[in-house]
Amino acid sequence: MILFMTMFIVIALIGLMLVANQKKKVFITVGDLPFSTDSEHVYLALCFLVMFLLCALRDPSVGVDTKTYVQTFINKNVLESEIDGANKFEIGYRLYISALRLITNNKQAYIFITALITFIGTYSFVEKNCNGSYCLSIMIFTPFLYYSYFSALRQSLAIAIAINGFHYICERKWIKATALIVMGGSFHYTALILLAFIPLTITKWTKRKVMIALLMSAAGVALFEPLMNLVLRFFPIYTRYWESGMMRPEQLSNGTFSMLVIMMCTFSFFNLVKNGNVIEDQQARSKYICALAGSIFCVFISILGMRQGIFSRVTRYFIPFTMVLTASTYKYYVNKFKFLFCLGVALIMGAYFYVKLRGNMYQIIPYKFFFGST
Repeated sequence: MILFMTMFIVIALIGLMLVANQKKKVFITVGDLPFSTDSEHVYLALCFLVMFLLCALRDPSVGVDTKTYVQTFINKNVLESEIDGANKFEIGYRLYISALRLITNNKQAYIFITALITFIGTYSFVEKNCNGSYCLSIMIFTPFLYYSYFSALRQSLAIAIAINGFHYICERKWIKATALIVMGGSFHYTALILLAFIPLTITKWTKRKVMIALLMSAAGVALFEPLMNLVLRFFPIYTRYWESGMMRPEQLSNGTFSMLVIMMCTFSFFNLVKNGNVIEDQQARSKYICALAGSIFCVFISILGMRQGIFSRVTRYFIPFTMVLTASTYKYYVNKFKFLFCLGVALIMGAYFYVKLRGNMYQIIPYKFFFGST
């Protein structure tokens, strides 16, 4: 636990220092090719590099599901296993494993390459969409998506691919957005939930869409049972989750994070109504409203997750929307007390991360590197 909390504290402290000192240009020269980048991009790259190495170089025993996924790589029979006549693993994941086997049969290489893909995909998303404050986005990312990357490898691949459709959703480029989401869904069907945003992009993003998202979320909670029956009808393979203990409420509630998102959504919507003209660029405004709608979905799915544990897994697809909303709110609407705003997020997410680590739900503690194994 000390390793992970130390990493989070260092990431938060450096980020808060950048907030306190404002942005400064960092000039880097490589040979005869001079180029410059700002300190936030350097910070982002270094944070992701450290987190990636910690994830990629872990022993295969770290992560509750890691051993199972390693078995899918080294044992073809496990990969092709079936449940009720249907393949247990989606076609995209099976093709990925088959392609990887052509390159290597080393299980540590499998973990390394899988981590590399997931972190590149996540880095790309954060770099493109969270430039309001990389510090805030990373502090939200660390206890959630990063934490699950140690265990839910197949879903992590789906997340890293599908969330990059966000940019195209905001630009109303439906084909590209759909392609990325479906590609992610080929690794884990749950990624297809992001297709719910496509109908909302038929017209331009407006404040009215936020109310639609609110109504859709409330209807989803109210009509939970019929919707689940519909999902299981089309994806019967997930019946095993529905009938297992995985539907029990989690022992560690994510109510703390839900309250943070509720406050962020309320603050964002208030500012959107009162000071909507602050975001003059139409594309930036569309991205902000889309992020707000996704964060509303995040809250309601988190609430479902408190009642039905497995929905905490679906929440992962909407955490990136909250990352964008928080970073964008900081950029457009937090004119005073910027440091206190970031400090508040750091304290809430740090406390949440600590509680999750103590529960050790994904069995990443005790942590050890693969080269330290006996």
